[in-house]
Amino acid sequence: MASKSANRLLHLPLRPPNPFTFSHTAHHTSPLSRRVAPSSRHTFSTSSPRHASARPSSVARTASKTGANKPLGSPALMQKEALRKAIASGSAFDAIGLAPETFVTLPSSQRPSWITQFSDRWLWEKTRLMSRGRMALVILYYKFWALRTRSPREVEKLGTSARMRYRIYEWWDFEILKTRKVVKGLYEEMYTRLADGEVGRLEGKVKRDLMASLKGRVMARGQHDRMQWRLERYTKSPRCVGYSVLAPDASAASKPAWMPTLLQQAVVEVESMQSVKREKRVADGKGGWTIKDVSEGPKGQDGWPLPKKVKEYVVLHKHVRDGKSSRWMIWGMTNPTTLFDVKKQLREKLGQTEV
Repeated sequence: MASKSANRLLHLPLRPPNPFTFSHTAHHTSPLSRRVAPSSRHTFSTSSPRHASARPSSVARTASKTGANKPLGSPALMQKEALRKAIASGSAFDAIGLAPETFVTLPSSQRPSWITQFSDRWLWEKTRLMSRGRMALVILYYKFWALRTRSPREVEKLGTSARMRYRIYEWWDFEILKTRKVVKGLYEEMYTRLADGEVGRLEGKVKRDLMASLKGRVMARGQHDRMQWRLERYTKSPRCVGYSVLAPDASAASKPAWMPTLLQQAVVEVESMQSVKREKRVADGKGGWTIKDVSEGPKGQDGWPLPKKVKEYVVLHKHVRDGKSSRWMIWGMTNPTTLFDVKKQLREKLGQTEV
């Protein structure tokens, strides 16, 4: 049982629910997230009630030999095991949202104060450091131990110098540093296609659920409505504020180490100045049509609305199946990890209910 200080520390204020969801995707219950309740068991016996407690029935003896009477695990463990099997087969990559226990760093200005909220700030910082440390160990394990870029037969065919270069330089590339460059191209293309109404050209570059959401936004426009989107500039360089790797246990997997199945997710903070221009086609009274600017707010000298500052946390996704890597795609949007989220996760681990 948690101490009084822990209960005080974990006290949850009245806040909205955990924001670990994507704003562009429809929320649906994934089969992997359903809890499986253990079924009720009935004792079967082929003997009379008088001797039922004296000797085990043949059915009971058979069940004990086959392991049928093995107790079921908790729903949380069963859910975790189902997720592990789905990740191992790669089937979970199309349904999973934000990777579990992904920590998205808050801006410094939004963190609890070291002076007035020391215990809360220390709890948040400790959780962040522990999350980063665990992920660093996971990356090192998969990069330098569990995964291989070539099969042993290919390595045997290499010459001495080529084999030496393979041993020293050829490690699995998790591309963490490349996400800052990748997100710019995908981010700008996504909003440009959305404004032009050409969402279909984003196939393979955004998640299916996100694609459906973007198509719905285009369909919701009026027949005579038009939109233009322009990114004026980035106020600061995009930075990776969260990263996760999901992979089955390579040492116990049936697949060889040079044919891995894994998932990379990176959360990149994108802050920019953007402008949206809205236009409408109206009749000119002479049997023709004219384009009318219906944008709201003040406009600049070029006729465009004044740009606004926009900050978004873009989730990038890339999977590898049987050693074949896909390309990066936008999985959705998320929010940073707040103190509320940290306390909620701790309460779940301690088995406490919300207050």
